[in-house]
Amino acid sequence: MQLQLKLRRLSLLLLGLAIAAGGELFYDNGKGFGTVQAAAAVYAANSGAAAAFNDIQGHWAEKEIKALSDKQFLDGYKNTQDGSLSFKPNQNITRAEFVRYFVKSKGLPLSNNTESEFTDLGDSSQEDRGYIITAVEYGLINGYPDHTFRPDSTITRAEIAAILSRSEMLPPAEAVSFADIPEDYWASDAIFAVQQAGLFDGYEDGSFRPDQKMTRGEAAAVIYRLIDASAS
Repeated sequence: MQLQLKLRRLSLLLLGLAIAAGGELFYDNGKGFGTVQAAAAVYAANSGAAAAFNDIQGHWAEKEIKALSDKQFLDGYKNTQDGSLSFKPNQNITRAEFVRYFVKSKGLPLSNNTESEFTDLGDSSQEDRGYIITAVEYGLINGYPDHTFRPDSTITRAEIAAILSRSEMLPPAEAVSFADIPEDYWASDAIFAVQQAGLFDGYEDGSFRPDQKMTRGEAAAVIYRLIDASAS
């Protein structure tokens, strides 16, 4: 019933269609003309409806991104010119972004604690701060010895493997013969465990590439694989 009401409101908004030019539909919102694409993006942002990203069609992780977006686990970037939303699947994901998406996808209750030992969360949004503190309290991710979290830094395959292993409390696994993962590597146990659990794979050349940065599309695929396996 609630979904029908939202769709009804959207249909009423789009009834304001006024002109079509240059292949784009325009509507009169009472404050001037805007594109229907922009109206849909604003509606999605204000109503909690799933966002329609304009840059994932044909991407190899399109299915996974759509599935997580439909559940409101992901967010994107708003185009200031037309109000459309992009996901930027090939852009490297930051530590704050991954933590936010992961905590949402796992359905972890947000911590009530607002205090943090990290000295670099002041510029982060209050939303990111809550997700970061929650992830740290659950033991999913750590900061750095200098008491920073570095929310805007990128995150590597090894770091994400460690988060997945801690989250799912994966048991130790037999060593996998990745050419670039010695047994004394700091995240070797986590990497072997997530590989055996089917959450992460290496590359055809026999490498894992632990220090390679993860893209937003790759991160979405990993999170989707995790929650899909949990639901099975």
